Amino acid sequence: MGMRALHRLLLGLRHHSRGAALVEFAIAAPVMLSLYLMAFIVSDAISANRKVTVATRALTDVTSRFISVNGSDVTNVLGAADKVLAPYSSGSNRASLRISQVQVTSATQAKVIWSCESGPGSPLAANALVTLPTGMVTTTMIPNASATPPITGAYIIMGEVTYNYTPIFAYNGAGTMTFADRIFLVPRVSTSIPLTGTC
Repeated sequence: MGMRALHRLLLGLRHHSRGAALVEFAIAAPVMLSLYLMAFIVSDAISANRKVTVATRALTDVTSRFISVNGSDVTNVLGAADKVLAPYSSGSNRASLRISQVQVTSATQAKVIWSCESGPGSPLAANALVTLPTGMVTTTMIPNASATPPITGAYIIMGEVTYNYTPIFAYNGAGTMTFADRIFLVPRVSTSIPLTGTC
């Protein structure tokens, strides 16, 4: 093929536009698919994080309404809170849920009275110290032996949920993300919620 024939062929191709849409689609499709998958992963991660907060609130709120609890009560409450996480917490990818009662020892700390856990985590040891959020404890909640009558430290229910979220699609190296929340509530009906037996 001579140079003139090649030149005429190239000029002819310049006026053909039937394949342009296909070429444009081939270029745009991977970008659009990537954006869609990224939006799906972000949306699903936000939903999972929100579920963790809702489950933590439910776990702590329900427990704070008891006068006292036994092992069966705690197991039921932990199980119900785990259901709140559905469909995220299932199979081997389970969340760790923990409910504890702590007693205030100072403006920034409390000691563990009892602790129960469901999932791959572990309960807190009795008398272990827990750091409290700044500004949460009022003066009347801090123990004072010299007061008349003496003031004992206030009791607080502490709910914790930790969940390792793994995206369905690994986008741009996105791996497992850990979502966790911790909520403190004072007992609603009594000053303390003792645990009878074990959990």
